[in-house]
Amino acid sequence: MSSRKIVFILLIVFQYAMLSPAATLPRVIQAVKDLAEYYKSNYDSLTVDSLFGLRIIEGNIQGVLKDVNDGILGQVDKTVVKNLQSILTTATRTANMAVPHTRDLNTNYFNAMSLIALTPWRLFQSHRKVNHQAREYKVNSISEEMADHCLISLVNRVDKRRACSVNDNCFATMLVRGLPAPQVLQQIFYTIAGDMVLTVMG
Repeated sequence: MSSRKIVFILLIVFQYAMLSPAATLPRVIQAVKDLAEYYKSNYDSLTVDSLFGLRIIEGNIQGVLKDVNDGILGQVDKTVVKNLQSILTTATRTANMAVPHTRDLNTNYFNAMSLIALTPWRLFQSHRKVNHQAREYKVNSISEEMADHCLISLVNRVDKRRACSVNDNCFATMLVRGLPAPQVLQQIFYTIAGDMVLTVMG
């Protein structure tokens, strides 16, 4: 399982744990902290996927801390807040240190994916039910190569003067329903990337 998938799954659990903090929350926070520390120890060999994972940690914790400050989450233990701030600092510093090394590993790929490599990521909207009646395509699986191609064609469109390069095949592949869980994660990344591009482009 790729780095971004591991981080994404952890942070989905993390969001739910914040809504009902009990015995679960400290364990989830510790897992995210351990992952951030692992990245810190290996910052000079991180791939774009790993850097993406750090940006997901960074953006989601920023969002949680904002919700804490705004009182949305009610009373949150000071130790929890302190741990979150510590993880955020580690994630941000590690990601910034990793950027030049990650860029050197594959400059073209890094430049194409720079939106997700350089920007803190957050799940901007609450979860919604999928509208299965909207469209249906006949696709059995999504290869890593196809997922990367479609993601690049989407996130590489941050220059408003550039024509959209997303083709019908990507829509047919990335929006199909009924795929197994690992494939659905690729689809979730794709739709979140669409939200991110719209946010950046205003």
